[in-house]
Amino acid sequence: MRRLVLCFSTIVLLYGTSMGAWTKASRATTSSTVTLSSVTTIVRSMIDDPISANGTVRYSSSTIYDVINTGQRLLCTMTYALETYASQALTASTTEYLLPDDCIAVTRVVVDHNDSNGPQYIPYTTVFALDSDSGKSWQYATADDPSSYYIRNRSIGFYPSPGSSDTVKVWYIKLPDVMTAEADFIFDGYTPLEMYNHALAAYAAYQILLSEGQTATLDKYIGEFTGASQSINSWIRYRPDANFNFTGSEYNTK
Repeated sequence: MRRLVLCFSTIVLLYGTSMGAWTKASRATTSSTVTLSSVTTIVRSMIDDPISANGTVRYSSSTIYDVINTGQRLLCTMTYALETYASQALTASTTEYLLPDDCIAVTRVVVDHNDSNGPQYIPYTTVFALDSDSGKSWQYATADDPSSYYIRNRSIGFYPSPGSSDTVKVWYIKLPDVMTAEADFIFDGYTPLEMYNHALAAYAAYQILLSEGQTATLDKYIGEFTGASQSINSWIRYRPDANFNFTGSEYNTK
């Protein structure tokens, strides 16, 4: 079972923290066929808001898009369904680096010292553990090859501070990309999740009908959404290595 280290949402800029750019993994061509447009069509059917002959609707497409995006982000946050990685060149004597803005939780960290040993996995530790081992002095240790990493707020830190010519690759659970165009694929185009397109529509319908005070079908729609969350969790929690997304099938990993 892989360790998950949460990336908290509060951003605190600390001395020695880098805001350097991450190079994120590029997604491979997807075979998904479920788009934002198709989910929007399902939502309109659920809330009885079809596009009339003259184009009149109660809710604009952009309004429905916003609610679908919220449901998608919520589902991925609840289930840890999407994983990717990002790389960054480390700066000598700079201890902490702001994590990618779509990071929910870190799952694995590898540091490449650009030597004959090749990339090396480093384990997770905590600021509390470092303080317990050496007091505050660890923060002033001589720069060297990092032997562990920790998470503080939205930053990832390394102990000891990295020397020169190091590169880090961080695998992490991610938020899905925000969909803005009709042709955008749900769940970043990750095909094993496209079966939950109806659940996304149900979440959007639930929120819209709730805002209108219509209660007849609310339990049905929110029940479908929570059922999807439980379904996804069942195969990620009990067989995390069977989640093809974790093996890089949808991302270029070299």
